[in-house]
Amino acid sequence: MLEIKRNTTIIASSHDFTYSGQFMGERKITATVESLTSIQFAEGDKCEYRGESYYLINEPTENQAYNKQVLTYTLTLTHEQYQFGRLLFKDVVPNNPSNEYYNNNTSSVTFIGNVNNLIGRIMENMDRSYAGWGYVVSDDVFLEEKQVTLIDGTCEDALKLINSLFELEYWIRNKTIHIGGTATQIGGNFEYGQGKGIYDITRTSESKKIITRLSINSSDRNIPSDYRVTAEDKYNPQLMLPYVTAKTNYIDSTNIDLNNIKEGVLENKDIFPSIEDGSGINEIVSVQAIEDDDAGFTIEIKNLGFSIEDQIIAGKTAVMAMTSGYLSGYEFDIHSINGNNITLVRNTEIENNPLPNNITAVRSGDRFVLLNILMPQKYIDIAEQRLLQWGQDQFSKNGIDKDTVTYAIKLAEEQIARGVIGHGKTLGHESKTLGASTKTLGIKGEKAVVEAEILEGNTMRVIDRKNLVDEILPIQQLTISHKAGQILPVYDVNVSKSIISSRFVDLEKAQYATEQTLAERIQAQEQENRKKTKEIKQGNFIETRYAVNGSYLVHPTLVISERNPSGWALTPPTAGTLETIWTIESEISGVTGRLVTGEWTILGSVKGTNIGGVSSENKGVWDNATLYSGTATTIDIVDYSGSKYYTRVDAGAIPTGALPTDTAYWNPFEVNHGSMATDLFFAELAYVENLGVKNLKTAESGERMEVTELANALKFLLADESLALEIGGDIYGSGQKGLRITNGVVNVDHDGSNVGVVSMDNNGISGYVNRFYSVDPNDLPSHVTLFAPCLYYNGVTKKLVFRDGDDVDHNLY
Repeated sequence: MLEIKRNTTIIASSHDFTYSGQFMGERKITATVESLTSIQFAEGDKCEYRGESYYLINEPTENQAYNKQVLTYTLTLTHEQYQFGRLLFKDVVPNNPSNEYYNNNTSSVTFIGNVNNLIGRIMENMDRSYAGWGYVVSDDVFLEEKQVTLIDGTCEDALKLINSLFELEYWIRNKTIHIGGTATQIGGNFEYGQGKGIYDITRTSESKKIITRLSINSSDRNIPSDYRVTAEDKYNPQLMLPYVTAKTNYIDSTNIDLNNIKEGVLENKDIFPSIEDGSGINEIVSVQAIEDDDAGFTIEIKNLGFSIEDQIIAGKTAVMAMTSGYLSGYEFDIHSINGNNITLVRNTEIENNPLPNNITAVRSGDRFVLLNILMPQKYIDIAEQRLLQWGQDQFSKNGIDKDTVTYAIKLAEEQIARGVIGHGKTLGHESKTLGASTKTLGIKGEKAVVEAEILEGNTMRVIDRKNLVDEILPIQQLTISHKAGQILPVYDVNVSKSIISSRFVDLEKAQYATEQTLAERIQAQEQENRKKTKEIKQGNFIETRYAVNGSYLVHPTLVISERNPSGWALTPPTAGTLETIWTIESEISGVTGRLVTGEWTILGSVKGTNIGGVSSENKGVWDNATLYSGTATTIDIVDYSGSKYYTRVDAGAIPTGALPTDTAYWNPFEVNHGSMATDLFFAELAYVENLGVKNLKTAESGERMEVTELANALKFLLADESLALEIGGDIYGSGQKGLRITNGVVNVDHDGSNVGVVSMDNNGISGYVNRFYSVDPNDLPSHVTLFAPCLYYNGVTKKLVFRDGDDVDHNLY
C-alpha cells in the first residue's frame, strides 16, 4: 500500500500504483486513489517508496462514474530530482571567494572545464533553494576539459550534459548524484526459463543506419594546394587516410561481407595538420602581463623547428587557436613574430571584455594549434594517422557496424518475494514471508540480490543463448506495477546491448583497407596512454567556509565529512547582536574537487561586534517552570548556582526546564581577571573607581537620557525624540556652555545668595517666574554685571525697580 502524506499526516492511500523510471531520466509513481469524500490534494504532498521521496507537483485528475459512489483520483508523484528542473542554471562558480570567474549571475553560461567543474556549478545553483544535494565522481573518471555552453537552461538541462557532453553515465540514489564508475550488480545470472529469474524476454533491434564501409568528411585546414596530387588525382581538398588513393579513401569494418557492404559518411573537422603531436611542443612557455588598454599581447612558444612566417598560406592571416585552458576554443590573429615571441591580437567579440585579460587569461602550459599555415610533411603524416585511428574507433568503440538491441525482461516476482530461484534452492533466512521488506532473490546459488537494488543504472548479467549474448548490462528502464488484490508486484526491466548481427560473417582478409606500420601503431598507442595517464595540472587549494550562530562555545551544525556542508557559506556572513562567526577549513583536491583529508577542521570563532541592538531582562534566579527565550532583540539573564547566564540570540522559545548549562540555548558570562574585554556586561551592583564613558544611553530610542562623545553634552529627550533639556556642549554655537530648555518651565529655588538664571545671549529670559529673589545691584559681586534696561527686585528697599537704558532706576510701586 502506498501512503500519500501532507507533512506527517496520511491524507490518502493507494493499492493500485505503478513505479516507472529511466536510467539518467525521469522517475515517477502513478497512483489511483478512491475515496467517498473529496480530497484536496496540493503540490508538495508526497509518498515514500523504496526509501526515496516522490512529490505531487501537478494537480491530479478527478473522476466519478455515474454508477459509482466513490471519487477516483489519478496522481503522478515525481522523484525529488524534479527540483533540478525548477531552477535556472546560472553562471555561479563554487570555491570562488574572490569572484575570479563570476559572470554577473546570468543564465548565459559558457566556460571551459571538466565534469567536476560542471557538477560543482550545478550544486552551487541548487543550494540557492534546495539544499542537501550531493555528488560523487568516481576515481576512474578522466577529467577531460570541454567547452560547456548552456543558455537559459535549467539545472536539469545542465545535469544531462554529464552524459551528452562528457559521455559519462550517472545515477541518483536518494539525494546523491553518482558520476562514472560502475553501479551495483544485481545477483548472479538471469536466464530465461522456469526457476531461472526471467519468465518473459523480448528482443528488439533498434532501427539505425549500420555502416560497414566508412568515408570521412574531413578538414581542409592547413592543407596545401598540391596535396596528394597524382596523375589520377589532380586535387584533394581534404585530409585523406594514409597510403590510399581517392577511390579507396575509406575504412572497412572487420565484420564486412562482400554481400553486405553498407557505405556511410561521418564528419570530423577537428583533425588537420598541426603541431599537436603529443610531444608538448605546442605548449605556451610564458605570457607577458596585459594592460587594459593593450590591443595585443605577447607569448613565448617553444622552438617549432620551422619558420611560421615562411609557412603562411598566401592571402591568409596566420591564426593561433587555443585547445586548452580558460580560453580553449578562442582564436587569435598573429600580428607579428620575433623568434619564439609571438604578438597576438586580443579577441574583442565580447563587448567591453577583450580577451585575454588579467582574469580570463592565457597561461603557461596552455596548448594551441596554428591555422592557415602550410605544415611540414611530417605533421601531415601524423594528421593522416590520427584520422585513420579515429575512423577505426568508430567501429571498435562506437559500434557503427553493430546492431543495438533492447531486451524487455519480466522478472519472476514470486521468486523475488520468496527468495527462491533456480533448482529449488533457498537463500537467506527460511523465515522469509511473501512481500517481506528484506526479500532477496537468489540466482543459481550465487550472489543474492536485494529486491530494493533492482534500480535503473544498476547492472545485471543477462544470458540470451539464442543470440549468443552473455553480458552484464545496465538497467535502462524499470517499471514496477502494484495492483489491488494482487499479492506480488510485476517487475518489467529493459536493458540494451550492441551486438554483431548474425548476418555478419568474418572474412580472412586484411582488417582494414589501409594498415598502419608497427611504428605508427606504437606511436598512436603511446599518445593514447599519455592521455589516459595525464596528470591534471591543477594544484590542491585550501577552502574556508563560514557559519554564524548565537553561541561562542558550540559551533553550528556540521557534518565534517560532507563536501558541501549545509549552512556553511564560502563568504563570511555579517554577525548580528551577540552572534558568533565560526570558521572551518580543509584542503581540496584540484583534480577531484573532494576533501583531501576527508573532513573539515574547525578553526575557531570570532564574536560579532554589533552589540547595540539587544535589550536584556534580568529574570533573577532560574526557575524550571518559567518560560525563557532569546531573540535578535531581547535576551533573558538568570542566576544559576551562583553564576550568571544569558539566552542565545538564536535560542527562540526555550523548552521549560532546559538548564542554563545547556549550551544549545544559553551562554555563560565570561570572566577575565585583571582586565576585561567583553561584548556584554551585566552587574546587579558595581563599584567603579574610575569610569570613562564616551557614549551613554538609558534607552535606544524614545524617552531617554544620553551622553554622546560627539555632542559633549547631557541631553534629555521626550518619547517623540524631541529635545527637552540640554546641559553643556556648544549650545549656541559660540563655544559657551549653558542650559537649553525647550517648551519647559524653569523653577529656580535657592537657600542662599548668588543664585540666578541668566541667558547666554544677554537678551533676557522670557516666560513665567514662579519665585524671584534678588539683592540690590550695588551688592552684586564684581564679576556680575546688571545690564540695562532690565527689571529687578531690590531686596533692601523691597521695591520692584525698572532700570532704563540710561541706567536710571524707576520704582514701580
